[in-house]
Amino acid sequence: MTKILLIVGSINILFAAIDVITFYTGTEYLMDSIRSANYRFLTGSEKGGLKRISGTFSEASAFANYTLALFAIATSFWLDRSPNRYAGPIAFSLFLTLLLSTSATALVGISAITFFLGCRSLTTSLQHPNRGRQIFIAIFACLPVIAIIITPTLAPSIADEVITFLEEILFSKAQSRSGMERLQWNASAYQTFLDTYGFGAGLGSARASSYLLVLLSNIGIVGTALFTIFAASIIFSKSAWSEATTEIELDQARVTRATKAGFISVLLTSFISGTVYDLGLLFYFAGGICAAYCTYPISTPTKVPNFSATLTNAQLLNTTHSQSKRSS
Repeated sequence: MTKILLIVGSINILFAAIDVITFYTGTEYLMDSIRSANYRFLTGSEKGGLKRISGTFSEASAFANYTLALFAIATSFWLDRSPNRYAGPIAFSLFLTLLLSTSATALVGISAITFFLGCRSLTTSLQHPNRGRQIFIAIFACLPVIAIIITPTLAPSIADEVITFLEEILFSKAQSRSGMERLQWNASAYQTFLDTYGFGAGLGSARASSYLLVLLSNIGIVGTALFTIFAASIIFSKSAWSEATTEIELDQARVTRATKAGFISVLLTSFISGTVYDLGLLFYFAGGICAAYCTYPISTPTKVPNFSATLTNAQLLNTTHSQSKRSS
């Protein structure tokens, strides 16, 4: 399972690189066979002088949501010291593609999921020092503080460019045309929730810019409560990380923790900017794996008895018993 998830991450990185290369070489038509849907694609936009990476998706925001989940999964594998040596490089590459996507959702999501993984890694390092990544804790805690203090002093021009870039993609988002449109979606979804007396108008009948309003306007209070129970059962499921002793149990715990991190990352981004009820295949795939591994854990295989040897011993006993009867 670890290999499958990392292969998906590698393919995503590959198409992100192809997207950038075709954009700057004027060969975007090479991606037409992949981007074959009949709706509008926003794949040629730039932000802050950078090409907004969209990969195989219709826009940078959709790419960022999907990539953030893969980043959380790959980073979790690396932090839990997965035997797969490609987990670290894939996680770092996914991190770079998220930054280059210039998506506001991606930047907020990276901060949230990194904080979550950092706190979890700290707990792991305290309980099982040989299973954690102490260097990640040090970087996680010190690097942002050092960068904030040193950069404005040593490189004020770089600091100004960073502030301008963040202002364009984050702080002025609400005043942009896209931001105003999303606020109108939220207002319309909330009005739908009120007009249906909290029952919702049905799946696909309303659109919003936050998954909470999508749930309330589509499936109402009852449906939102049921979804909350489903999500909570995945998030608070036990991975048996502390009790794992064998390599099989550790591998199962790693997969459970990684898919749970991916599940949480999709929820985070959807509550920030989710527009439709369907959260994508990766969300339900990660939730299904996590639920299956927690409900039906793979136990350490026991030694299979040697039935042939048992039968042989039984035959010898019968032969000896028959001979003793004859002699008597």
